[in-house]
Amino acid sequence: MLSERNRTVVHKAFIQLLQLSLMEKAKINYFVDVVLAVSFLATFVTGLIKLPGFLFSIGISYRSIPLGILMNINPIHDLSGIIMIFMVFVHLALHWKWIAVTTKERFFKRA
Repeated sequence: MLSERNRTVVHKAFIQLLQLSLMEKAKINYFVDVVLAVSFLATFVTGLIKLPGFLFSIGISYRSIPLGILMNINPIHDLSGIIMIFMVFVHLALHWKWIAVTTKERFFKRA
């Protein structure tokens, strides 16, 4: 769990993200989306490589993959997954108002 100090830091960062101008949000959102896409691809590809029997089923031998990649597959997979999770939270913070308004309109609209 987060300590009280860390929780306060995260809360302040979240509030600052909500108060950015549209231009600032657009720039940050572009960066977040690019990092999110790259981390997703890295997590997806390394996950497929780690999946038992997957490479064999598509006709690829483990011997054809460079040893350096195979030896570092777990840290690459784990780190890209952690980056992806962090970026999802930043992405949600950037779009929080839109999520709240859309949810309210869809589920709580009066007939």
